[in-house]
Amino acid sequence: MADAPVHIMFAYSGSDGASLMMSNPRVLVIAEKGAEVAIVEEHFGVGEEDGGCYWANPVVDIIVEEGARVVHSYVQRQSPAAAHTKWTTVQQLKCELVIFTSVEMAIIRSRTT
Repeated sequence: MADAPVHIMFAYSGSDGASLMMSNPRVLVIAEKGAEVAIVEEHFGVGEEDGGCYWANPVVDIIVEEGARVVHSYVQRQSPAAAHTKWTTVQQLKCELVIFTSVEMAIIRSRTT
């Protein structure tokens, strides 16, 4: 395993609620044969009241090849006025281990699939 995790940060900001800002970030992780990686995926609001009104719609695809190990941590700290939908897929090809941990805070509506 690497000395430190790969830390992927997504910062969102929106409007006062009159219109809805939307963000659709995409991430592809390929853990090649025998690789070991830890990933921290973090989503947070910035600005007034931690980002205002917005919709975050991220997708993460993880491909884990033979003998690889992946530890994926997910942290969500967003505006109380935000909506968040998330899709994570993991394709395992005879891998040893995949661990997923999720922490979600201060959001009006959230769905992780």
